[in-house]
Amino acid sequence: MKRQADQELDSLEKEVNRKSTLPNDNDLQQQDGAVESKVNQEKKEDAEEGKNDKMSLPKCRVALIVGYNGSNFCGSQKQIKQLVKVFRNPDVRSVEEEIEKALYRLGAISDYNYGDLKKIGWNRATRTDKRVHAIQNCFSCKIHISKDENEDEEYRKKLNQELPEDIKVFAIIRPTNRFNTKLNADDREYSYFLPTFMFKSMKDGWYGSGLNRKQKGNKTGEESKNQETNQEEEKKTSGIKIIRKDHRQNKEGGDDEEHFDNDHDAQYQDLYLFRNIDHIPKEEFASLYAYRLSDENKQRVQQLFTMFMGSKKYHNYTKQIRAHQMAAQRFMMILKAEDFMYVNYETNELTNKEDPKAIEFIHFFLKGQSFLYNQIRKMIGVMIQVFRGDLDDKFIPNSQRDNVVNVALAPGDGLLLEKVCYEKYNANKRDIKNDIFIKYVAAHQEVKEFREQLVRHIAQREIADKAFTKWLSQFDDYSEDYYIDKPPQAAELKIRL
Repeated sequence: MKRQADQELDSLEKEVNRKSTLPNDNDLQQQDGAVESKVNQEKKEDAEEGKNDKMSLPKCRVALIVGYNGSNFCGSQKQIKQLVKVFRNPDVRSVEEEIEKALYRLGAISDYNYGDLKKIGWNRATRTDKRVHAIQNCFSCKIHISKDENEDEEYRKKLNQELPEDIKVFAIIRPTNRFNTKLNADDREYSYFLPTFMFKSMKDGWYGSGLNRKQKGNKTGEESKNQETNQEEEKKTSGIKIIRKDHRQNKEGGDDEEHFDNDHDAQYQDLYLFRNIDHIPKEEFASLYAYRLSDENKQRVQQLFTMFMGSKKYHNYTKQIRAHQMAAQRFMMILKAEDFMYVNYETNELTNKEDPKAIEFIHFFLKGQSFLYNQIRKMIGVMIQVFRGDLDDKFIPNSQRDNVVNVALAPGDGLLLEKVCYEKYNANKRDIKNDIFIKYVAAHQEVKEFREQLVRHIAQREIADKAFTKWLSQFDDYSEDYYIDKPPQAAELKIRL
């Protein structure tokens, strides 16, 4: 009996020991977690090794030829974080920031340099404003990239995959190490596509409120008489608003007008997009879109545009610059306003002049050494002022003198940066292997297709969003900011310098 009891006790101890050696649920979970963490650690080490391999690539200077649709960007330049906090708009998009993010994801920018473009030697050929497009803008920076230039095309394709659809990199070029996109640029070429109905005179019926000028002016007999008597009593001088600055007053301790901002319409430049013009009947739009420039007005447009040729003062076409400053001087080399484009507002397809449902666009081409902030848009805006207000052609030369004149700011939706030219740089660096040839990029089929898309998009901005019509409506409603009492004849105005 004792032996049998000992045998049962031994078997029981073996069973207990066997159960104790089996893993429970907690042990299994811990083992699974350990295995998973080990796998993740191995993946992390592999990723770090891959990133270290990319960082081990040499840091070379490259020039990026970039095109973009600026409708959804707040300009091309990267916004400063402090300014974003002040304006409380953290969702501001910029072209440079999107390119920086794409390069960082490809490992071309290290963690230490990411977020500060100065650390990678970033420079730009030119800055574009909000809703302004570009076909061949040039950016330069130092990134980690292979020395083999044959891999640049494959790298360009990878970079385009990381970028949003409204940004396109057309070429990656290896310039010299001291290449600067702004300082080495000779000149810049721009295009502006404007619907010709913007030149329609206010006297022809269409007005900002959607009513014609006669209907807007219909009043009772007593109101009209009171208005006439008030005008006779006030005897306001009908003319263009011009503020003459007497520099001697400042020396004598008189009025200081330095605070006066000649960019008077800057506060309105974004408001027109939110205007409600649904009350305007479709028949009004149809008659407006059917407008065509006459042969006489076509010649006048070209004559007015050529008044900007050569070296002129553009203090009235930008802000925070006075007429006596050298920065106000700009040199225009080529100015053309000869080409026309017709787009059907129902199909958005290119058509001809005979199409009754086509909108007529005029193409302004500009080539100059450099341009000031808002200069091109105000050059187009002042021409709209002359045509809409039936002003004399002398208004444009008057605005280029030492007067301070309110000049309208045309919408940025029609402005397009064509390219930045580097002829002198190319000529001086012919003996060096790494050249930057913009001409080769301009002939690229991919660039031509992108340009056609942008031109169609400009037309679509009017067809779908009524961007130009809204701007015209706002301009007419705020026309008193540019005219006194009524649109006058500029030839009758005597200017004292």
